Amino acid sequence: MVRTNQSFRVCVMLLMSAVFAGRFSASIKHSPQSIIEQIEQPVHQFKLGQDTSSYDGYIPLKPAYTTTDGYAKLDSFFIGLALDTFYEYSDDCLNSLVYTVNDYDYLRNNMTLYKSANENFIHPLLNFTGLLGSNLADSLPNCYQFLDSVKTVETTRFDSYSGWGDIAIAFLFNQMGNALAF
Repeated sequence: MVRTNQSFRVCVMLLMSAVFAGRFSASIKHSPQSIIEQIEQPVHQFKLGQDTSSYDGYIPLKPAYTTTDGYAKLDSFFIGLALDTFYEYSDDCLNSLVYTVNDYDYLRNNMTLYKSANENFIHPLLNFTGLLGSNLADSLPNCYQFLDSVKTVETTRFDSYSGWGDIAIAFLFNQMGNALAF
């Protein structure tokens, strides 16, 4: 029972770190303080020496996550990982998490417009409730089913071995087979 809870926690941590590593990999420097500073930066920043008088009130907004290079890298990683060949609900979980990040970007854009363009407060409020009620709400049952599938498959796989020696030998034979096939 302890093994399955630990492996379940490890799977959750790996999944969440992969999603957020792809989310923040393009903009994070190295120190935790710089991460906090970059998250709290306003979205509309101009380069040094750039003439802002020609914009006439235009506020550049943050693009949706699915249109960035970080998403393309994360998507390629998950395609190569091929989770759907072993586990059920993997695509549903990952897509709902990615679209939740998209909804968060739209919320930040609405907050930027609300603060700088003096728009009505209802727009960010409706966007926040949409964030909670759509993809975030869908991600909870989808990811629970996905992690339950991971737990079931990996518990069955682990119980099929007679000990740690069998796991090590299977790993070595798998590596040998991959080297010969390459």
